[in-house]
Amino acid sequence: MEMFCMRIGNVNHAPIDRRRLAIWISGRDMAQLITIGIEQPDLRFEIVYGISDNARAWFDNAMPIASAIARRIAAKSTLRKS
Repeated sequence: MEMFCMRIGNVNHAPIDRRRLAIWISGRDMAQLITIGIEQPDLRFEIVYGISDNARAWFDNAMPIASAIARRIAAKSTLRKS
């Protein structure tokens, strides 16, 4: 059985205060995280934190697949900003 558990902090257009910035995930990043969870080929059991990449983040997606997912989201976000 494959499991992809997402711990979601705060999904909104923009964080409204410092606390929510630390747990904030944009709608676009949330959609990417869901897509990656569905399409990840070597998934077994993963717990990832649904947060956008920012310096105030409280959580750490340092596990191998979780950090690969975070890097994919960050790369896609960077490409779209250019």
